[in-house]
Amino acid sequence: MYWSILLFFPIVAMHEIGHIITAKLFKLSIEKIGFEFRPFPRFYVAIIAHKMTLTQRIIFLLSGNIVTVSLFIVFIVLNVNCQILYYLFAFQIIIETNPIYSDYVVAIISYLYRDEYRKYYTVTKYRGSNTEKMNPDRFKENYMFSLIWYSHFIAWGILIVILFSH
Repeated sequence: MYWSILLFFPIVAMHEIGHIITAKLFKLSIEKIGFEFRPFPRFYVAIIAHKMTLTQRIIFLLSGNIVTVSLFIVFIVLNVNCQILYYLFAFQIIIETNPIYSDYVVAIISYLYRDEYRKYYTVTKYRGSNTEKMNPDRFKENYMFSLIWYSHFIAWGILIVILFSH
């Protein structure tokens, strides 16, 4: 059981490395690579976002999950017979795609409220400080329990069933 925890950390590390590689490819400044307990224990890569286009932001947010899913597909194609590793990948994918707090939620909200984000980053970039306060929590409140959120929740539920019906 303890060795399964040790296997989990490289999976999480690969997810974060996906974000780091994407940031480097887009020549984005990495502000911090860290660990925090809120809203749940997690590793993260923080970047200075005012230089990003919306497309770069979405690709950056989804790059960690793309790495995890790619590794999972390689694992399946190579027919690696390790049930605990399968479930660790499945668990990580479920965490990464959840409709409550995940990179997907931030990417969806970034797209839905792209005009507000663009305005905020333009103001910050050209005036040097944020003279107009932007409250990203307001965007999340509007997103939660919307039609798009329910669609995300249903797709997430289907993903869970597929991954654990193996």
